[in-house]
Amino acid sequence: MTPDSDIPARLLGWLDGFVVAENLCPFAGHALRAGQVEVGVEQGGLEAVLERLAHDAQRLVAPGSDPEATLLLALTAAEFADLDDYLDLIGIADALLDSLSLRGEVQLASFHPDYLFEGEPPGDPSHWTNRAPWPLLHLLREDAVERAVARHPDPDAIPVRNVAHLRALGIDEVRRRVQATAGRGTVATPERTA
Repeated sequence: MTPDSDIPARLLGWLDGFVVAENLCPFAGHALRAGQVEVGVEQGGLEAVLERLAHDAQRLVAPGSDPEATLLLALTAAEFADLDDYLDLIGIADALLDSLSLRGEVQLASFHPDYLFEGEPPGDPSHWTNRAPWPLLHLLREDAVERAVARHPDPDAIPVRNVAHLRALGIDEVRRRVQATAGRGTVATPERTA
């Protein structure tokens, strides 16, 4: 088990060494180099996560906040280790952002160690476009996302390119690269069979 104090550094290592290095998100490198990525760790269960999410989302859009800032919140409670439980959380988190009138201001992206795209075989490398060393909630300012997308020549091609790239690497190489960036023992490597 990784101490919670190590998680921010290891997540930034994964972000830089895998997401940016493999160009899975062409916008992440700039944000990372500019110091606009903040990593937090939440150890509590559902209530604590929702409280933290509300606080962080409101802080992200508060007057005077960095308009390009992005927040990664790692969830360490065993409650979110199961993908289905985590996906339930995402639905609740989306509803929370709606109740705070933050739809259109804050975007929520999700990553999980066992992420699976429906209709793809469990061992397909494509799943690793949405996998992370820990269950994550990624908060982004909507206006920053819109500016970044407007500057990209073909944003719709990003997911297609990512899947093709990871499939070309192959599952063993993808796992090796992720492990090399985030450290051993933090990323789920066995594929789910269900």
